[in-house]
Amino acid sequence: MLSPPTSINFTNFIQLRKLFIGGLNMDTNKEQLREYFTQFGPVVDTVVMKDNATQRSRGFGFVTFAWIASAVMVIRNGPH
Repeated sequence: MLSPPTSINFTNFIQLRKLFIGGLNMDTNKEQLREYFTQFGPVVDTVVMKDNATQRSRGFGFVTFAWIASAVMVIRNGPH
């Protein structure tokens, strides 16, 4: 017997749309990150993590999509 589907609360919904992006070129900025990942669907937010002292990129960031399906498509079409 199948169990009923579990509900997804708002926090889980956001987490499923957000991807960690590692191995970024140190010159990559949030606009370039958005431009690249828009090919997979609407991007809500991009963040490139920076060192607090130097403001240089730490080589990773995050992309949040409008839809979970877009994040899934990125994973299925990797590596990037």
